[in-house]
Amino acid sequence: MKVALFVVVLTILSYIVSAEVPLSKVVARQQLADNSVPKDVLQFVTGFALAIDSKVGNLPVCLKTVNITMTQFHTAVDKLTAGLKAMNVPMLLDSFSYFAVGLAEVQQALAACGEKKLIEDIRDITYDLQSGSGHVVKVIVKELVNIFVHKGEVVSDFQKFASSWNAKQWTAAGVHAGKITVMLIEGVHEQQPTTTKAL
Repeated sequence: MKVALFVVVLTILSYIVSAEVPLSKVVARQQLADNSVPKDVLQFVTGFALAIDSKVGNLPVCLKTVNITMTQFHTAVDKLTAGLKAMNVPMLLDSFSYFAVGLAEVQQALAACGEKKLIEDIRDITYDLQSGSGHVVKVIVKELVNIFVHKGEVVSDFQKFASSWNAKQWTAAGVHAGKITVMLIEGVHEQQPTTTKAL
């Protein structure tokens, strides 16, 4: 069992080191041509904002200045679903990189809507997921090992996110994506060494 777990961890780490997810995938903010916000985008960002306890301004107005396509989340869900079904580590890790690109779009939307509290944390997580480095990767590796050890019995927010997404329940999908983000932020903070101040 320990040897199998070690092999899984080594496979995960080798994929992370060799993966190249270009930062150029991050979609730049731009004006929507028709000056309206698609319903799915509005519902998704609303759910996300609820999950992270964000006090953003008027979403239908401020989201007009940001282009959120959500295609990266769609790809993330496809890869996550296939990766969990096949228990395929590279596919699962690839799903996180696509999730990160979608998360970058949401981060830009929240910034445009006045969110200040978690923007830096979300930006850091997005970078870590895309580059395959940093504390957030340790959190994901720990979660993936947990999934493999328990043979997929772990019901995670990622699976709930995928289920809501596939059912086109955009607000619920946004809530689960926000919960994932909060989980990653908290996991990163737990991984970082604490410093004690001299009395």
